[in-house]
Amino acid sequence: MSLALLGSGAAALPEPASAAVPSSVRGEISAQTPTLSGTLCVGRTLTAKPGNWLPSERTLSYQWLRNGRGIQDATGRDYTLATADLNTKISVRVRGDLEGSDSVERTSLEQHVAPCAIVPTRALVIAGAAKHGHKLRADSKWPAGVVTTYAWYRSGKAISKATKPWYKPTIKDIGRTITVKVTATKSGYTTYKTTAKAVKISKGSFRVMSAPKVSGTKKATHTLKASRGSYSPKPTSYSYQWYANGKKIKGATKSSYRLSGSQIGKRVGVKVTAKKAGYSSYAMESSAYKVGKAVFKLKTRPKISGTKKVGHTLKASKGTYSPRPTSYSYQWYRNGSPIKGATKSTYKVKLADEEYDITVKVKAKRTNYTSNYSISSRVYIPYDYSSDWEDDDDYGFSGGYSGYNGPRCYAPGGRTYTPC
Repeated sequence: MSLALLGSGAAALPEPASAAVPSSVRGEISAQTPTLSGTLCVGRTLTAKPGNWLPSERTLSYQWLRNGRGIQDATGRDYTLATADLNTKISVRVRGDLEGSDSVERTSLEQHVAPCAIVPTRALVIAGAAKHGHKLRADSKWPAGVVTTYAWYRSGKAISKATKPWYKPTIKDIGRTITVKVTATKSGYTTYKTTAKAVKISKGSFRVMSAPKVSGTKKATHTLKASRGSYSPKPTSYSYQWYANGKKIKGATKSSYRLSGSQIGKRVGVKVTAKKAGYSSYAMESSAYKVGKAVFKLKTRPKISGTKKVGHTLKASKGTYSPRPTSYSYQWYRNGSPIKGATKSTYKVKLADEEYDITVKVKAKRTNYTSNYSISSRVYIPYDYSSDWEDDDDYGFSGGYSGYNGPRCYAPGGRTYTPC
């Protein structure tokens, strides 16, 4: 009798050929030789096929044999092969009993139980990103009870202590091929070895946690500072390049940059490049900001000096600023209203200024700076009674010569006057 081989490498018992039904007479049992059905593999179940036994009133019992000796408690029509059956010969003895007749026994041919092959239920592959810093995993699936061991290889050579189902490539692996060999074992089965398709390891890549940012006053003469942003893993070094309207600013390669007048009106930002051994450098740009003119810092306000009387000259100090302006302009005010033509650093007090407050606004100027206006404290121009003179009491007027605009006559205590 020949055995057919299954795809798993296990031997399968052939179906028994049909045989003529034996004749029998009353009181006698006629029997056929039993056969086995199933796969000769540890853990698989064999079934006894007794064939045709006559008469139909007979009863059948079974005893499974290992190397011709009965197996304890193996008395059913089915028998599951155990580890002890490996490399032995298995058969089954069938006994027929009929009242009033002698018992009849028939034994099947012995079948050799050889180790069966292990077949993975999912083929072995390497899962995960083939990059430095990322974890690779030996991905496969096996039948129940299979024990697997692992060995990782770099360019065909075993990697020391790399015997787990996963492996994390190092800098040494960059540009080289990595594979894994899996050995599968199970009692009663032949050892199964398989190797995954190799993968080539490239440099690792950063994962951006937050983008770089620019802090500081976005105005000429002020210094901007770049934050690095954050990455995973943490870089070991950074490089910087500042840009104005998308073009590199020559020499601006530090984490800070002092804005100049040439950047006014332009949008300035920075590109930060993160670096680490074994990782591809990663460059990321910050938001860009429009640069405005610088602003003076006022240190002291302008002041008005001089005699506060009609005909006398008042003088405005410039005030002090940081940085120092390169030019100034002036505007004098009477009770908050600009005095026409009064645009110099000095102002001669007029008759119309009496009993009013005088102030001066100084405008500081410098290239690349927003002009700064600063207003002095108020000075009061009092009425000058020293030049008054008495007129006829009948009219109730007083008057005098001011020496500035000819004689005039005032109502007592008032500001209204008429020519005298």
